[in-house]
Amino acid sequence: MIDANWPNFRASSAATSPQMATLAFRRGRDDCDFWAAPLASVSLVTTSKIAGLLVLCALPFFAESALADKAEWADKWEGSYDPGRALRRSDVAIGLSLGVALGGVSGYPNDVQKLNDPAYEANLGAAAGGAGALWLGGALRDWFVFGVGYASSTTTGHGYTSVARDFILHIEGFPLFAKGGVWQNLALIGDFGGGAQKITKQGLTSGDGGAMAFVAFGVLYEPLRLGDHFSGGPVVEVTEQFSASLNAMLVTGGFQIAFYGGPS
Repeated sequence: MIDANWPNFRASSAATSPQMATLAFRRGRDDCDFWAAPLASVSLVTTSKIAGLLVLCALPFFAESALADKAEWADKWEGSYDPGRALRRSDVAIGLSLGVALGGVSGYPNDVQKLNDPAYEANLGAAAGGAGALWLGGALRDWFVFGVGYASSTTTGHGYTSVARDFILHIEGFPLFAKGGVWQNLALIGDFGGGAQKITKQGLTSGDGGAMAFVAFGVLYEPLRLGDHFSGGPVVEVTEQFSASLNAMLVTGGFQIAFYGGPS
């Protein structure tokens, strides 16, 4: 509160002594702070409320504009995109490959007490055998094919026999299809999945991979055309199947024949 006698006090005492002058200065500063603080607070709150109301009022206009631009962009993109008629492959796709396998396979019994113990290791050394795969899927574009299927291999070495069985996701991509010619038949392929593999000797299990992961990468070239729907050519892959107790790395090479539902 401002003292009603404050002016008189200030006039009468300002000249009496420096101490009284200092007291007067402090009293005046306190009165200014008393009135300035509420005014500043009211100003800040009012400004914040006004700014908030302006933002809320503007939001519907920005949202409407953004939705309109998005719809216009979508209409233009969908209207202008045309993949064209399939030239080489489309619709349902089925593939079968058969070939030989070369590589190394080694493992242990699926027993924690025997893992990494040389006394229980089963090693095929330079193993050789056969491999194959069958998959069913579709050709989404001339340059992209996918499917799900089953792959297997059987290899022997050093008196051991290894048999692997896997469920796979099969992918084929033809990255240079747009160049035409032979490039339309050259694909990079990949197989991903999991399964099981065992190593046996004289009918007894020497190695067991348990649940194993499977991955393969390779190249396919299918220049042969058999009628309107069948294509074929050589395929080469590097495959690996692995778990804590067994590892197999093979190079497979063979021939793949594929059926495509279109174009006809």
